[in-house]
Amino acid sequence: MIEAVLEGIYKIEVPLPLPVVGSMNCYVLTDKKRSLVVDPGMAHSLCFGAVAAGLYEIGVNLEKTDFFITHHHLDHFGLISKIMRNGSAIYINRVEAAVIEKIASRAIQPILSRFLEVVGFPENNPAQVLSEMLGEEYRARNPWPFRYLEDGDVLEKGGRVFKCIVTPGHSPGHACLYQSDMGILISGDVFSPVVQFFSETDNPLLGQLTSFEGLERLNPRRILPGHGNVFTNLKRKTEQLKAHHRARNESIAAVLAYGSMDSFQVATELLPSMSPSKDWEALPIILKFLAVRDCFAHLLYMEAEGQVRKKKKAERMIFSLKYNTSQKRVVA
Repeated sequence: MIEAVLEGIYKIEVPLPLPVVGSMNCYVLTDKKRSLVVDPGMAHSLCFGAVAAGLYEIGVNLEKTDFFITHHHLDHFGLISKIMRNGSAIYINRVEAAVIEKIASRAIQPILSRFLEVVGFPENNPAQVLSEMLGEEYRARNPWPFRYLEDGDVLEKGGRVFKCIVTPGHSPGHACLYQSDMGILISGDVFSPVVQFFSETDNPLLGQLTSFEGLERLNPRRILPGHGNVFTNLKRKTEQLKAHHRARNESIAAVLAYGSMDSFQVATELLPSMSPSKDWEALPIILKFLAVRDCFAHLLYMEAEGQVRKKKKAERMIFSLKYNTSQKRVVA
């Protein structure tokens, strides 16, 4: 489905072959010289058909088209390998480009292996756990024609000047495009409740909350997200997400009242809402990993806030309430 958001800006709804997600939004900024496609989707026939048909209907010439990638995730980046042409540029934040290059060179494998150990994930084979996140599409070209955009850099398309706003949280170098005159924010997944990372030294939830503060100061009037409908009330969206994170922190604290646990153990106790049956064992392995990583992000935030303490047990990171006088059992 194609929607004309504003003159010269179109949204293509792209179906995704992923559990839970359903679809994503590809945005097209038309320009007589060179158009810009933002986040084309996955390298899957379902996505390719929708994007190719949409670009044809809009009248985009791919020989005169560049790309902007908000972040490295496969549902936003993968299809670029099938639709870009010689001479196309890929605008992206340097941090996200580095992740793509690590995946392409397989340098990400030992990083992911260590991360799985740290969070207590029982399966330590990154290729198996993260098969849906480490597709061959990342290795389709070497090198990629990246053009790096840092925070505050500008990109002009269709007579509009967009500023790159780096918004870490959902991914470490996630970036948005903001056009101040019309108050348009192409926001990618900055408003996703899920934060994604691969390091025990980061605090991605704090990064996301800080990104919210920066975007609230900009106060855009129309937000074009990577998933779902275009919306106008950014403050309401950020307050909903802050409430979600507070509730998750409270739930984790309630679980830790029973004793010290690693992130995997916390996640299994929470029975994440992404499982309709509430059955942890029925979850696909990738969704188990996403739930565990989400718990770990909240635990790191709670540790920085002084609510929990952490210690190492072998390679696992174990968490406990900092002030807990009613422990009933110890799991770790």
